[in-house]
Amino acid sequence: MNYKADELSAYTRDGRRLWQSKSQNKDISINIQIQKHMKITGIILLIIGLVLTIFTATTFFTKEKVVDIGKIEITRNKPHNLKWSPLIGIAIMAAGGVVLWRSYKK
Repeated sequence: MNYKADELSAYTRDGRRLWQSKSQNKDISINIQIQKHMKITGIILLIIGLVLTIFTATTFFTKEKVVDIGKIEITRNKPHNLKWSPLIGIAIMAAGGVVLWRSYKK
């Protein structure tokens, strides 16, 4: 039988790995990094979802010119309301929970 060095591993009778090839070590470290990033992403999504669920509206202001006569300029702050459903925050929290849950599965 011909085996590539990348495919070889040795196991004991109880299933513990004695050694593995270098490419398998790289695959394991890449999986660990992916899991770490998935955990961070899941936590961030949970926090964003929680904030969007608690605060369902925000107001921001823009400046609007009212009068512009020569050197005289009058402006006012015009308010704009931005509203969203708390269900959006719940959906984002659910997505964050799924990402976090999947990061712990092998």
